[in-house]
Amino acid sequence: MPYLAGERLQQALKDRQVKSSYRNWRLLADTWIEAREFQRAVTALQRAARLSGNGQPWLRLAQLHLEREAWQDAIGALETALKKGGLRDPGQAWLLLGSAYFETRRTEAARKAFARARQFPSTRKAATQWLKYLQQVS
Repeated sequence: MPYLAGERLQQALKDRQVKSSYRNWRLLADTWIEAREFQRAVTALQRAARLSGNGQPWLRLAQLHLEREAWQDAIGALETALKKGGLRDPGQAWLLLGSAYFETRRTEAARKAFARARQFPSTRKAATQWLKYLQQVS
């Protein structure tokens, strides 16, 4: 069912029967995620993110990239999310950025991102654990 809904919404956006708005592209991305069509979801979420005034959709896009282990794409989306601001939980973005840097063997950048994540109550514990781990493996 989600696949068919995604096909129809995508066609309606293409044919301009539905307004090209953040809300509609985000809905399409969510539909593709439900249908487990992750590459299509990435494409739709990129369009939604470009239409948004804040970093929240960029954070969601980064999460999709992380799930696909597309580390460099995740880093780009997270950096954009942090730059745009308006995040509900900036600490989460810093924590994810640190883990993406770690996966790309950029240890010093990871350390800096985890240090920023540690400044937020919601991510303090996880960021501290990452920093301890980095200290042990360095």
